[in-house]
Amino acid sequence: IFWPAMLEATDHAEPRAVMASGFVTLGGKGFSTSRDRAVWADEYLDEGFHPDPLRYYLATNGGFQQDVDFSWEKFAERVNTELVGTVGNFLYRSLLFAHRNYEGGPDADAPSDDVAARIDEAVEEFAAAVDDYSVRALGDAVTDLARYGNEYIQRNEPGKLVDEEP
Repeated sequence: IFWPAMLEATDHAEPRAVMASGFVTLGGKGFSTSRDRAVWADEYLDEGFHPDPLRYYLATNGGFQQDVDFSWEKFAERVNTELVGTVGNFLYRSLLFAHRNYEGGPDADAPSDDVAARIDEAVEEFAAAVDDYSVRALGDAVTDLARYGNEYIQRNEPGKLVDEEP
């Protein structure tokens, strides 16, 4: 009651949607600083980790109003599999190929109708996830497109095609 009244009194628009997340648990139990059951941000950063992988894991590990159970093992597996193994690998392969063969940027046209259709599908999935406020689905859309790109590169070996063409 107070927040909408404050917004109204200051001529601010009320939000169209309020997103709320569930609790973050550690090993199925609630966080407790007195019991040292927490993920300490300063210790995480002191270990040399960038904050973005942790943000990614927490944002995509559950939906709104769902609890997220944090574990270092799941965190490492998710980051190594999705961010490094799939998305990072696709970006590295694509950008290196473009740099070596097209002075940093090939034509913007998709190489085939199948690829164009898959990109359009990913854009639709991404837009639907934004409309649904589903960060997990956003992550899935990006990861799925990167997985498709990795499979495309593996299957078609574009580096060999460039070497063969005059």
